[in-house]
Amino acid sequence: MNRKLLFVTAALLFSSSALSAQTSMQNLGTIDVRGRSDRDVVYSRFGGPVESIQLRAADSSINCRSVVARFGNGRSRQIFSGRLIEGRPARVDLPGEARRLERLTFNCQADERWGGRIRILADIGRHRGEWQRSPDWANVYSQLFDLGGAQDPDRDGIPNRVDRDRDNDGVPNYRDDRPNNPYRR
Repeated sequence: MNRKLLFVTAALLFSSSALSAQTSMQNLGTIDVRGRSDRDVVYSRFGGPVESIQLRAADSSINCRSVVARFGNGRSRQIFSGRLIEGRPARVDLPGEARRLERLTFNCQADERWGGRIRILADIGRHRGEWQRSPDWANVYSQLFDLGGAQDPDRDGIPNRVDRDRDNDGVPNYRDDRPNNPYRR
């Protein structure tokens, strides 16, 4: 009996922590990646420390030779290299206790010749108060973050006003919104 109770308790704890990790990602922004040519692109709009970040390819799968993070202590470290498959998130856990990012430098290329985008999402977790004290909170982050869930009902970290797949069914909105749409639910 005790083993069953222990197993059920462990399963509940695991599932609740996995759910909170999935729903705590906040959309920070997007960078554009050209097709078939490597280049460095820098993203530097961070309002405080983060627990982890997530990278998502949009409009094309993207190959990254490197994604380098520069931290608040002046050190730099490669945090990702490899392929970002369109629509599949790549979660990147950051080293150390103080995870204050100054910038991310992307050396990537898109598969499609017209290019693609990388969405940058962050788990601000216990650092939410510090982000809210940031000078950019009122003008930038308060509009990006959906702290209550109303702007992002599908919980993919992208507010509906900029989400190309609002219901997260894998079908772009322009197909969902057609009157005689075979994909419409």
